[in-house]
Amino acid sequence: MKTRSYIQSHPSKKAQKPSRQKTAGRLKTEKPVKASRVKLPPPEVGHLIELVNLIPEDYRDLPDLRGELPGSRDKGELILREGASFGSERHFLLSRDSIEKLILREAERFPQPIREFLEIPDGISPDASTVEIYDILTETDRERLQERYQHITDGKTLLSAIAAHQERGSGHRFVWNAFSYPVWWHEDEEGKLQVSLSPLVSVLRGIDISRIRQCLACNKIFWAGRRNQIVCSEPCGHVLRNRRYRKAYQERYKLQRIEAEKRRENAR
Repeated sequence: MKTRSYIQSHPSKKAQKPSRQKTAGRLKTEKPVKASRVKLPPPEVGHLIELVNLIPEDYRDLPDLRGELPGSRDKGELILREGASFGSERHFLLSRDSIEKLILREAERFPQPIREFLEIPDGISPDASTVEIYDILTETDRERLQERYQHITDGKTLLSAIAAHQERGSGHRFVWNAFSYPVWWHEDEEGKLQVSLSPLVSVLRGIDISRIRQCLACNKIFWAGRRNQIVCSEPCGHVLRNRRYRKAYQERYKLQRIEAEKRRENAR
């Protein structure tokens, strides 16, 4: 039998092993960070998706608004109401800028982020006359207002069409040619005709359309960071799971509610 003095003079091998505890001077080795499988959208695409989800479902795009412009008879009534003579500069302004007035009225229904994107001045009213709008907005402002309004409304129409195509899963390639005005023709400072594509073209060209989807819970358009993603957020995922559970176990859920009501009544 080993005595206590022997044990003290012959420490075990386990005790002789160097401590694995890191010393203060030893460098800490960090494990390599795994690359995330979530693919983020391009910033401009993400911003566009945020804006189009704020637009009401009963929105009217630029061609719809142009179709509401008054005809020749209505224009004459408008001229008399505003106190302008036919063929005058004031009449020219009234007939030319009516589209801006319709855009301002339509934008009244939109949330503040969209109004900020459209760069609508705070001091302008949708009830202002066309001449008053012309006095506040420069020609560049009016062109930008139309261009940006078209950008977000066409964007909503296009992204919704892409999402619907993904949901159908028909196997056919996506084709869509419903742009209101994909090309802008304009005169430059030298009086020469120039052409430029809609900003929507530069934003969405080359994106992976399989990632443009419609949330199965809230119906909003979203960018699927993961290939198997079917909802836009975690709360919507919870809502969808509850819906599927209630649909699959509808009779069972109904019985659970009846039993819960009986327990509440008995507890009174």
